[in-house]
Amino acid sequence: MRSDTVLITGASTGIGRSTALHLAEQGYTVFAGVRRDADGAALVAAAPAASAARIVPVLLDVTREDHIRDALARVEAHAPDGLYALINNAGFNLNGAFEYTTEAEARTLMETNVVGLAALSRAALPLLRRYVAGHPGATAKLVNLGSIGSFVGIPWEAYYHASKFAVLGLSEAMRHELWPQGIRVVAVCPGGIVTDFLPKTQAGLNAGLAALPADAPPNYRTGMQKLLAMAGKASSMGSPPEAVAKRIGKVLATAQPRMRYMVGVDARITLVLQRWLPEAWFHAVIRSQFTA
Repeated sequence: MRSDTVLITGASTGIGRSTALHLAEQGYTVFAGVRRDADGAALVAAAPAASAARIVPVLLDVTREDHIRDALARVEAHAPDGLYALINNAGFNLNGAFEYTTEAEARTLMETNVVGLAALSRAALPLLRRYVAGHPGATAKLVNLGSIGSFVGIPWEAYYHASKFAVLGLSEAMRHELWPQGIRVVAVCPGGIVTDFLPKTQAGLNAGLAALPADAPPNYRTGMQKLLAMAGKASSMGSPPEAVAKRIGKVLATAQPRMRYMVGVDARITLVLQRWLPEAWFHAVIRSQFTA
């Protein structure tokens, strides 16, 4: 079993929660970023008795500099020899027609999904380098959660896809810059995952539909209704969050992990279709599924 220290964001629910539990069972000390104390207590309570003590909840809103500073100070106090892995999982979706998405809404999403991810990564680099320096021959890991939405833009959530495209590009550039320092940057990109992300997507689409003005182009309403219907079926087609947690566990256990890992049959099929179909055909498939 591993005894290294990792930090994960967005551990209150979904992929982050499952990953925190899985890594603690693997022997890691997991500093689990949550937004509320109650979420941290619930996370520890959900862990088996043998691993609960290895989960250390920390209040961590990645858009707040003081939260980042305090969280890393706690990690350093526990692990003076450095941080083995940072897992940037925190993020959220934003549904609705691009035309009627406000600048304030877009900025809020980007602050968490991209800017906050980068801010925490930048602040954690000294601890990741310290781990490498103290463990000759080992590599530290910086794992960013992308999505199949890092490769394919789906209508009615334009800014979410913009953020996930950004995460993938940022990860690739960081990987090259940090490679000589022994830090391996990896993007884990799931397809549909059965978490509370799905009901949040449904709620977001319903809100977006309600916000459409009477004179909105008619394809906006019919297209969003199609995505809403598909979201309602996704629970029977998506992968469990534990599948992503296990993939992240394997990435951390690999000295030289690849740049990208897809999770879920739907993600792999979508990527194959995008790569091998002519662009016009692939775009026609996307429009047939998600637009009027």
